[in-house]
Amino acid sequence: MNIWKTVEHVEDKFKAIADEIVALLVQKNEDYGDENLLTYGLFGICVRLSDKLARLRNLTFKSVQKTDAIEDTLKDIAGYAINALRLLREGRLGRGIENFEWIDPRD
Repeated sequence: MNIWKTVEHVEDKFKAIADEIVALLVQKNEDYGDENLLTYGLFGICVRLSDKLARLRNLTFKSVQKTDAIEDTLKDIAGYAINALRLLREGRLGRGIENFEWIDPRD
């Protein structure tokens, strides 16, 4: 039975999607490691999420819906949130703003 053709089996659907995201996170973590997220902390996560939301917004308003691209983008958004939670709970995710030198435009 195809669970996606019904509105039932919600827990099974959540688990199936979560398993896809876990596989994506494992693969990306092997490729990138944690340093790219740790360098800019929560601020960096916000920037990456902003980029993904901009992509999702752009895909939403295209005349031809690209379901695969939309799914990939939504998985990336969920993945960044899950990764941020992991690093936060490990006590390794800072705010990130301390890595920037702020320049006052009035100077």
